[in-house]
Amino acid sequence: MKRGEQGAVLLVVLVALALLAAMAGVALRLGQAGLHALAAERAVAGREVLVPSALALLGVRLGEGSDMPRNGDPVLLDLPGGRVEVRVQAAEGLVNPDHARLPILQTLFTAAGASPEQALRLARAISDARQVQALAGPEDVAPLFAGDQALWPKVARYFTFLGTKTTVDPMTAPAELQAALAGVTGAGVDITQGLVMKGFYEIDLRVLAPDETVETARGLFTHVSVLRDKAGRLHVFRTDWPQEGAGA
Repeated sequence: MKRGEQGAVLLVVLVALALLAAMAGVALRLGQAGLHALAAERAVAGREVLVPSALALLGVRLGEGSDMPRNGDPVLLDLPGGRVEVRVQAAEGLVNPDHARLPILQTLFTAAGASPEQALRLARAISDARQVQALAGPEDVAPLFAGDQALWPKVARYFTFLGTKTTVDPMTAPAELQAALAGVTGAGVDITQGLVMKGFYEIDLRVLAPDETVETARGLFTHVSVLRDKAGRLHVFRTDWPQEGAGA
């Protein structure tokens, strides 16, 4: 671990050690039922300690020239006190419904299983809604899928509400989104217009138990929307409740 990375997690290490010591003392005074409750509390405490530590480390690893994946691929971070699975998605590789052009929205919906008529109707509904007010988060878009609820979770994972980019960067887009948009550009539709948008990330984090791997883990993901400044600090714009499924 580099010097900058060590500094990023040092304070969290001390906090983690204090928490573990306190829990060990409590465990000596609890019965079996209490130990089960303690295990649940330890999972929550571990998430509260390790998630900020992982974000501090990511702030360093997302620097220029880093080989950290930015397309949502899972990466395992070994931190003092535990391991965290992280999936970093550059926002420019996703679709911003507040700015995306109609062909991009239609393509996304069709790839998720919508009929051509359904995809056009939903794309137009989003276009109409953003003329009235800004679509600042999932809570502004989800109601538009009231009659298409099965489709919403399939497309929501490809949405971002960061920045103002009107197209999708194929270098950082998830593979399935790249494949869908390749069909559009192959048909001659121009989706290249857009503003440069760097430093915005959608990040999923999940704390793993000692005996878990990325493939077997069943814990909840914490999702955060962040901006990385030039000093490497991650500024959190939005944090969702822990939930199942990365990007769900």
